[in-house]
Amino acid sequence: MPHLISLLAASRYTAAPTQTTVTAVKSLHENIRAVLANAYETFLQGSYKNDTSIPDLNDVDIVAVRRGTYSTHFTGRSGSNPIEWETIFDELRALLEASHHYRGKTEKRDKCVNVATGFSADVVPAIEIVDALTDPIAIYSRSARKERKNSPRLHYQKGVMKQETTDDLYKPTVRMFKRWCRQVIADDDIAPSFYIECLIYGFSDDSFVLDPVERFHSIASAIAGLDYHRQGGILTVAGDKSILTQDDWSAAAFAEFQHRLRGSVATVGQATGATSQLEADMLWRRAFNE
Repeated sequence: MPHLISLLAASRYTAAPTQTTVTAVKSLHENIRAVLANAYETFLQGSYKNDTSIPDLNDVDIVAVRRGTYSTHFTGRSGSNPIEWETIFDELRALLEASHHYRGKTEKRDKCVNVATGFSADVVPAIEIVDALTDPIAIYSRSARKERKNSPRLHYQKGVMKQETTDDLYKPTVRMFKRWCRQVIADDDIAPSFYIECLIYGFSDDSFVLDPVERFHSIASAIAGLDYHRQGGILTVAGDKSILTQDDWSAAAFAEFQHRLRGSVATVGQATGATSQLEADMLWRRAFNE
């Protein structure tokens, strides 16, 4: 796809957070790990852990697996010393509140205890299915009153492998689509970050061509043409379930996502046909709502 879009303009949407930000996130995790001590096995998950975060994202996800506590729901074992999920949430919050760093800054939410610091840290309580160091683990939705399996470490490992097999182009592509979502779609519920990552992961390695403009245009065009009801094979990165269900990425939300994406695909098409670099760069930025 020959075009006049400058490399600077073409690559701007693949940018990752600065090293200063990454260091701050690592420090936050280490501080929370110290506060929770040996009661919980903690690790980062989500965009920062997976190196798919966009520069201005300030939400950090930290999993806290309660040691020695296993899911009776997913293991079929009977609990000799059962503990309610709400008690786990309360315990986790109390441990965080005991630190002068986080006192008065915590709030129980649906699947996490939020800590309002320089970053918004979502500390997600979890329990063992195999053990504290092995996926899957069980997390809990307080609103749905339901446990669900989660495999954040497997997600990370598979992302690392995908990055290697695509010559380091997979993660920049995820960041590019997340940046597009942030700037074009105001409602985060229409295209959640996790589902974007899963969707891009599902593309074959040869889809990740070197030119970011061609890469965005071809992948976005393919996504815009998907039939929701025939795409049950789009799985999470961990491969444990489909993301296109009414309980996950609903048909209405996905349709709105596709509608917005088609508009940007058309604008990128105009950008690649522009006869000057000035016009090409302007149209490329317009596709990302700049």
